[in-house]
Amino acid sequence: NMQTINDKAFVLVDLKEILEYCSKWENIDKAKLGNETIIFATQKGTGMDERYAKLKEALLKEEWPSVYLFKFIVPNDSERIAKVNALFDEQSEVTMHPSRNDKYMSISAKELMLDVESVMKVYEEASKIQDLIAL
Repeated sequence: NMQTINDKAFVLVDLKEILEYCSKWENIDKAKLGNETIIFATQKGTGMDERYAKLKEALLKEEWPSVYLFKFIVPNDSERIAKVNALFDEQSEVTMHPSRNDKYMSISAKELMLDVESVMKVYEEASKIQDLIAL
């Protein structure tokens, strides 16, 4: 029942199954989806550096400058939301949507980025925000 999307694992399981997988995964978090619990995790050994290297490689194939869409999920508290919003300038198109239970906030931002390094800098700064998930 495990699916991986953007290096995140999504598992619909009971607690016993979660304990089996804990030794293989890190950065484990959970959220409710209807009556099911979704587990968010990163497979051990696929640290931020490796994921960002893959992203950077893909971005180098694009033409720049370009409008880039950033997507983040953070716990729904004003401090973390403000930190994410501070990553973008006033001309950016930022949209926010709370989760059904208001526990998380989905934040999307479209911004004109000059080059790959400017995109990577946003992700680097975003990674400093506690409990942020970059999609």
